[in-house]
Amino acid sequence: MRDEIAIHNPDAIIYEPKELDQAILGISHGSRLVYSYAKLVELFMEMNQWEEEIAVEWVQFNITGAYLGKYTPIIVYDILHD
Repeated sequence: MRDEIAIHNPDAIIYEPKELDQAILGISHGSRLVYSYAKLVELFMEMNQWEEEIAVEWVQFNITGAYLGKYTPIIVYDILHD
């Protein structure tokens, strides 16, 4: 997947570790990576054996709250349907 991303945008910001690639949904029109918020939380819970509350706080502070420049990834929140 990372090779494919590099073709579209060699300057794209890709979160580490590579396990977080599972949360990538795609690439935006502006060549920014798009990640699933819910999947990021799930992955941090699995990787670190964290409770959901800790993973949510970590993702909100360190990922959704971070500006990394022009190609800062976009975080998408799932919409729940009734």
